[in-house]
Amino acid sequence: MLTLVGTVLCLTAVAEAQTNITVQDAVGQMPEAFVQSHLLGGGVYIFNAKYNNATSAIGTPCIGTFQSNGFAGLMMTEGVLMTTGNVAVAPGPNTAGDVSMPVAGYYSDPEMGAVATGAVNGCSTLDFDFVSLSGQVSFNYTFASEEYPEYVCSEYNDVFAFFVTGPDPQTGEEVTRNIAIIPGTVTVANPDGIAVAINSVNPGVAGSSGGNGVGCHYDYSGYYTANEPADAAMGAGIQYDGYTSKLTAQAYVLPCQVYHMHISVCNVGDNDYDSGVFLEGGSFVAPSAAIGLSRHTVDTVRGSCPLAIPLTLSQTSFDAGLVHFSFGGTAVEGTDFAIADGAGAALDSGGLAIDHGVHSFVLRGLPGADLGEEKTIEVYLATSLCPAFPQLLTYDTMRFVLTRGGDVRVKDTTIRCSYACFEVGTELVYGEGDISYRWEPTTGIDDPYSLTSTALILEDADYLLIATGGTGCGSDTAEVHVVITGEAPSGVDGVEADGVRLYPNPATDVIHVEGQGVRRVEVFAAEGRRVYEWSGAGERTPDIPTEGWAAGVYAVRIGTEHGVCGVKIVVNK
Repeated sequence: MLTLVGTVLCLTAVAEAQTNITVQDAVGQMPEAFVQSHLLGGGVYIFNAKYNNATSAIGTPCIGTFQSNGFAGLMMTEGVLMTTGNVAVAPGPNTAGDVSMPVAGYYSDPEMGAVATGAVNGCSTLDFDFVSLSGQVSFNYTFASEEYPEYVCSEYNDVFAFFVTGPDPQTGEEVTRNIAIIPGTVTVANPDGIAVAINSVNPGVAGSSGGNGVGCHYDYSGYYTANEPADAAMGAGIQYDGYTSKLTAQAYVLPCQVYHMHISVCNVGDNDYDSGVFLEGGSFVAPSAAIGLSRHTVDTVRGSCPLAIPLTLSQTSFDAGLVHFSFGGTAVEGTDFAIADGAGAALDSGGLAIDHGVHSFVLRGLPGADLGEEKTIEVYLATSLCPAFPQLLTYDTMRFVLTRGGDVRVKDTTIRCSYACFEVGTELVYGEGDISYRWEPTTGIDDPYSLTSTALILEDADYLLIATGGTGCGSDTAEVHVVITGEAPSGVDGVEADGVRLYPNPATDVIHVEGQGVRRVEVFAAEGRRVYEWSGAGERTPDIPTEGWAAGVYAVRIGTEHGVCGVKIVVNK
């Protein structure tokens, strides 16, 4: 069924000195323009508006606008006021308990007979058709009356209702429901809830002229504010003797389907004791209307690096359409940056075609952009999620910073090592932010993901060092050639590097190490396996035993206080 929910927004009145509200009738205004200007919010499209069942200009002062001027009781700043008399009755202070301002030419609303206890007249009605972007609509309101508190639970009190007519979201059948209901009263046993009225929202006791009338309830006084002349603190703002808390009328609907709204407030039985409904300005909205475009972060577009921005539609009734783009900010589209679809095709004024899938568009800085300083990009998006109602647009704004970056340059280089190479690397010529590196192949390199690395390379070799910008684009590749010079001498005098001498060479059972400032010694077999390791500081470097080693050429990496050097030495068995 068409599910209706009421929500309370304020349960207590603010007992402070207040300022009178002010009102202005809407005589001479066209109903549709009036609703669009003063009640309509986002996510909803309205049309076919009528006042008292006429599309012509409003002819009576029973509808108008109000300004709260700081009066906190209504919890509203401004909006629409509909009354059973002249809207001029509403401003305070409350001077009497039975104020009426009759208006000639009263309208009798035939739809209010279902909720009234007697004949209705003095009605003020507002009708319009609407389409919602999402599965619900809502607006905020307060009901006020001079019939408080005398006629509480009598058979004679004014009525109001907000009737929504259209397809039920669950069954698809056309239904009509009053959505002016007390919060929390929708149950399985009572799916329509309890309508807000003088007999249901009141001080909790029967009035002096009342009794136990039809639909009488005393359990919802928490939604009632007394405003009698004796209540001086609260009586300053409006004339009415009592009013409800600010409530929310809400209905679940089918997106993109046409519904009808009928808002009405009427006298019952007489034209005395005026009542009014305050509708908060701009509060008629589809609160969950969204297409998944919102990005609350300000992302960075780095130079020519493409930044893909996803578009995910949340509107289940949407079939297909276009997202249109326009731009703002200090960067200029076509000069500083370009926009393309997810496949890289440039987007024109026709926009980006979308459907239920996940889509994206791409921002990229242009090569000729002057990015000595950062520039801003604002992307304004507009689309209609209801193809039959292109007037119902949803808007979004995304913000970006365009800056230098993404470009990376690494230098080709040749590394020459005597006997063995224990360190490889090259120079980063240009690059900003986090940059990733990768060596190919990784043979002999300890850390294949750094600009420089310790290594063990015994023969000439060619490597590629691939550098990639932190954004994942803007890469460069350096050719790194490793050239090994010198042959392992065979003389018994040994070998020497950076003042460190190893002897004898060839060695048999032991290799002696002599030199100052030796911190570390490592010996590697030809296949790269480490066969010996020593580290220390300020200690005598020990002799290296060769027990268990196979005959052959070994590489020795020596760490001193000056750096790392290497030599080759022959072991004979």
